[in-house]
Amino acid sequence: MPKTPQALPLIAVAAALATATLATGQASAQSAVDPGSAWSGSAWPGSAGSGSSLVAVGPGSSLGLCSITATGYAEGQPVALTAGHCTLGLFGVIRLPDVDWAMIPLLPGTPTHNTLPSGERLTGRGTPGGVLCRWGQRSGTRCDGYTGIRLGDSGGPVYRPNGDGTATLVGITSSNIQYSSLPPGFSLQ
Repeated sequence: MPKTPQALPLIAVAAALATATLATGQASAQSAVDPGSAWSGSAWPGSAGSGSSLVAVGPGSSLGLCSITATGYAEGQPVALTAGHCTLGLFGVIRLPDVDWAMIPLLPGTPTHNTLPSGERLTGRGTPGGVLCRWGQRSGTRCDGYTGIRLGDSGGPVYRPNGDGTATLVGITSSNIQYSSLPPGFSLQ
């Protein structure tokens, strides 16, 4: 069957559903989301572990088709940070502006962490420089020079390892194999 403009969205949805099905073993932030936010309910169709018991949310957690950058605070409220285009769910048009981030409000008391799957702990914000690494739920950890990402990596942290078990957060993995800057007003826990 030829790929027509009408068929392409269905192919994209099928690919997204297949990826969500394959994304097992990751913690889901779904049950920790403030029910009054735009992220509650069906905002994450296909989230791995949706409806499961509350888990600690942080780098290494899955939004189904996206990754969590870090957790922290904005205006005194607990939030999880991810790529802005992840708010679209399975249906929508991605238009990437100069920045691509979203803050997800979390329920007060939600267990959170900022320990990367590599074991390094995010301890501060910084600017790009030196060796940079990124983590995504599909590609895992990749450092310096790696430019490819896979569906599901968006929203993952871009960071600079400090060599002492800590890392400095410098950006957010975006779908255009670049990374977005961090939002103003976001602070790590």
